[in-house]
Amino acid sequence: AGAAETEVVIDAVGDPADVYLGGARVGQPPFALDSYVGEDVEIELRRGDLRETVRFQTTPGKRAYTVSL
Repeated sequence: AGAAETEVVIDAVGDPADVYLGGARVGQPPFALDSYVGEDVEIELRRGDLRETVRFQTTPGKRAYTVSL
């Protein structure tokens, strides 16, 4: 309660990738996700056979995450 909602952007370096959240495809990077400060976030980036799980806690100072896939 009382946590601030913020937008977090997930991006991937290189060729197009897909973003999965809870096992469902939700878009492609750059992908904007609404999250609350302090919330644990887990997404998966997929490109062909490559899979990269990204875990972070939303913080007030960091609003963008870029992953090399």
